Amino acid sequence: MRGDFGKICLVNYGLISNLLNNGFPSEATEVFLRWYQIVRENEISRNLRVHKGTVLWWLGRSRQALKLSEEAKNWYLLAMLEDVRHDRKLWKSWPARDSIVNGLQVAVTVVDNLGMKATKLCNAVPWSPSEPEFLWLSLFPHKIRFTRSPLPFIKTLAQHMLNGLSAPGMTKKQIGDALERLVSYLFATEKGFEVIGPSLAPDAQNDILVRNRHTDSAVASMGDYFLIECKNWHKTVRAPIIRELAGRLKTAAVKTGVLASMTGISGGDPKTKRSGARLAISKEYLQDQTAILVLDKTAIQNLAAGNESLTSLLLSIFEDVRFDRV
Repeated sequence: MRGDFGKICLVNYGLISNLLNNGFPSEATEVFLRWYQIVRENEISRNLRVHKGTVLWWLGRSRQALKLSEEAKNWYLLAMLEDVRHDRKLWKSWPARDSIVNGLQVAVTVVDNLGMKATKLCNAVPWSPSEPEFLWLSLFPHKIRFTRSPLPFIKTLAQHMLNGLSAPGMTKKQIGDALERLVSYLFATEKGFEVIGPSLAPDAQNDILVRNRHTDSAVASMGDYFLIECKNWHKTVRAPIIRELAGRLKTAAVKTGVLASMTGISGGDPKTKRSGARLAISKEYLQDQTAILVLDKTAIQNLAAGNESLTSLLLSIFEDVRFDRV
C-alpha cells in the first residue's frame, strides 16, 4: 500500500509542477495545497508515514514565485523538518535547506542550528502523524523559526489532535500536553497570531505565550500578547484558577488571557445569577480590565472542525467579558 501511494504521489508531483514551470504559480499553489491535504488525510487515517518533503518544497517554490517570501520560508521550513525526520544525516544536502539558505538568504548558522534542534527532537521522540507541524510547533522560541507566516490549517490534522485528547493509558501530563499541542496549532494557523511557546513566570510556567499582531483594530486592542492556560481536566475550572491566571497576567503586564478548558468553568447563567469562576472573570475585568477568555469543549471542537474562525470567536468572547455578558 505504501509503495502504490508513493507512486501516485510522484505522478501528481510531476503533473502539478508543470503548472508552476509554465507560469501559473497561483494555480500551482492551490493544487499543491489540496494535494498536500490529501496526502495528510491518507497518512493520518492509515497511520502510515509518507515522505512529504517534495510537495512541501514545491509549495515553497510556488509562494516564492509569487514573491511571498515569508510564506515561502514557512513551506521550505516544513519541508526541511520533514527531511530531517526522513534522514537525520543527509537532510542538509536536500533542496529545502538550500532554498532557505541560498534562495531566500537566511543565515546558514540559523538554519543549521534549527535543523540540529529538530534532529535532537526526532532522536528523542518517535514519528507522529502530527508531523511536520508538530516539529514546527516544538521548536521554541518562535524567533528561531525565521518566519512569521502561519501554519496551514489541515482539518484532518486538527481532528487527529482533538481525538488524541483522551486516549486509553495516557498519563496526566500526556493529557495536558495533548490539549496544549492542539491549542497551539489552532493559534499557529490563524493569521495575526504567533505562537512563541511556553514562558516562565516568577512562580509558575505559562502553558502558551502568543504574540498578537492582528491587523483588526478590535483584536489588536486586546493587547500585544496573550497568555494561554490549558486544562484538560475531568472537573470544571473554579474561581481560584481564574484568580491565579489573572495574577500572572498582571505580573507580566498582559491584558488578555485565554483559558482552554474541556470541562468549562463553574458558575451560573450570566442572565440570572453568576457565581464561581464566571463571577471571578467578571470581577477581574471590572477591577483592572484584565480579560480572561474561556474556550470550552464546544468551542475547541468547532475550531478543530473548521466551523468557526478563531479570530471571530475570541473577539466575541472578549466583547462578552468587556460588556459584562460573561
